Amino acid sequence: MTKHLTRLFALLACILASTHLIAQESDMGFAVITPENVADLELGYAIPGWCDGYDSSGTYLYISNNGMYDLATGEQILKEGTLSADGNVLLNASGVYRYPSEELIFATEGVGNTFIRDERYVLSLFDGVYDFATGERIFQISAIARPSSTGEYLYLDEEGVYETSTGDLVMPDPVNRQSSYDYYRFSPDDRYFINELELTIFDLENREYILDIEPSEPTMSTAFSPDSSYLAVAGKGVYSLPDGEQVLVSEGNRTSFSPDGTLVAFNGDAVYEVDSWQEVITIEEGDGSPQFTADNQYLHIFSWGAYHIPTGDFFEIENRGSFTRLSPNGDLLIDVSNGIYDLETAEQRLTFDFAESFILGSVPIPFNASQTILARSYNNFTYTQGLYAMCLVYGVAGSDWAYRSGLVTTENAIPVYDAPNGEEITEISEILLVFSQTADGAWYRISPAGGINFDREFVPLWIRAEDVMPISMPEGIPIEDPNA
Repeated sequence: MTKHLTRLFALLACILASTHLIAQESDMGFAVITPENVADLELGYAIPGWCDGYDSSGTYLYISNNGMYDLATGEQILKEGTLSADGNVLLNASGVYRYPSEELIFATEGVGNTFIRDERYVLSLFDGVYDFATGERIFQISAIARPSSTGEYLYLDEEGVYETSTGDLVMPDPVNRQSSYDYYRFSPDDRYFINELELTIFDLENREYILDIEPSEPTMSTAFSPDSSYLAVAGKGVYSLPDGEQVLVSEGNRTSFSPDGTLVAFNGDAVYEVDSWQEVITIEEGDGSPQFTADNQYLHIFSWGAYHIPTGDFFEIENRGSFTRLSPNGDLLIDVSNGIYDLETAEQRLTFDFAESFILGSVPIPFNASQTILARSYNNFTYTQGLYAMCLVYGVAGSDWAYRSGLVTTENAIPVYDAPNGEEITEISEILLVFSQTADGAWYRISPAGGINFDREFVPLWIRAEDVMPISMPEGIPIEDPNA
């Protein structure tokens, strides 16, 4: 049961982060973050909970266990669930509803719902697949489920691949398989299905196995080309599909294709030109997964640094943290523990005041699609015996923020009170968030509006301004009368 729950939470996070919650573009009034202005990033506001991904337009931010927020206003627009592309339908754990009236269209019985196949179907985890137009359940499922890229197919753990529209079994799961659900995935065009650990490839169109590669050692790094005509396998090379011919030999330990499919990288080996299979640059540094920028100018080596492909020059991040990510525009590299780098000059443009926090198994998603917002997760264990987690939203200095939050730090542990001039209830240290202040600026509230669960009771937490040093205390932090 624990194994299934772990996979379920990972799947839900993946689905929510990639679902087209509200697809229309929105002008939020924020400037694009560039190498020239990234040093001037400022904290706008903080939201209780972990940063858990953006919608497809980058207009809304999903907060773990705290719904969906409008980035322009900082307001919660959904307590739970996701919206259809036109914003008229709400999916949550109990069913499908009209939005914003929340009139029930049809109920489901699973533990989470998501649209698949261009919103023609609703996948209810551990329940079934429903026809969105009629509300009828097409077929029942009782296992972890993973939809293909287009939603045409659905993989059910320990069962096999099913056709979404009919519920027909297309590929039974091998009885003697040695790998788990996590190593199965579909090709971009949904034609092929691969077991990454055992390196078997199934042709879903012709319903037959077409390739069975004997791994030199267990591998967990494979990549389809964007048009699904090639398969790159770490430690082996590149195979053409569907004939299975090996067109390139490589012993590199991680692999990926460029977004346009013209280049393929094998970490520890080289970048090759697709079709000619000529070496472009040698890759000697780092052991993380490779990722190309959209213009093919740079190759990011996860948690290590980046290569400039035209010259082969490499810059390594000193004192690097656990996670590095490219910005959507491919001009910035963010190390979630240290700061942000200019890819062109390899200069560190911004140093973070603190390392980002994240839950084991989660993947930080720093920038939104338009590269106008940077979201970072932070937690402070000293607030209570439990976890205090916040999502901090940053933008370019001078942005039109709906409201502001502050950031302060301490030299030593300081007292915390249940109200200004109230009872001292604990001590606290490290970096602290400020949500509001008294009119005279003498007291800061460092807990969300509902308070913090302290000794099984939710209480507000206040500190004296004189006890802390400001990191960021902008104008616009709300004034609060604690006696009101």
